[in-house]
Amino acid sequence: MIQRKQSIFLLLAAILGVFVIVNYPIWPLFVQSLLATSLSIFTIFKYKRRPLQARFSVIAAIIFLLWYPAVLLVNKFMMPSGLQFDIVNIWGALPAASAILCILARKGIMDDERLVRAADRIR
Repeated sequence: MIQRKQSIFLLLAAILGVFVIVNYPIWPLFVQSLLATSLSIFTIFKYKRRPLQARFSVIAAIIFLLWYPAVLLVNKFMMPSGLQFDIVNIWGALPAASAILCILARKGIMDDERLVRAADRIR
């Protein structure tokens, strides 16, 4: 079923990922955010294979969390000496919020999986 709560969580994570893509256009951050956002959207449509959907949501959360070390590396190696990205603002908190939403989606997916297994056991 595509109208589950975890689909809403993954959609919100993807929307927040789009805001990250727009506000941090440097190519390593762009590619990483684009990958995590597209994986979140792709995960929504894997609703028939719940274990795979749970794995994809964890991978998307990890990619969103790896955004912070990527910002540090970009600041150190790619930016001119006087310029640096400031991640202590509302836009810098969006990848963490997206990761939290992906983890909440995984919890919902695993709850559905337990429910389906319990129903199969009753049959």
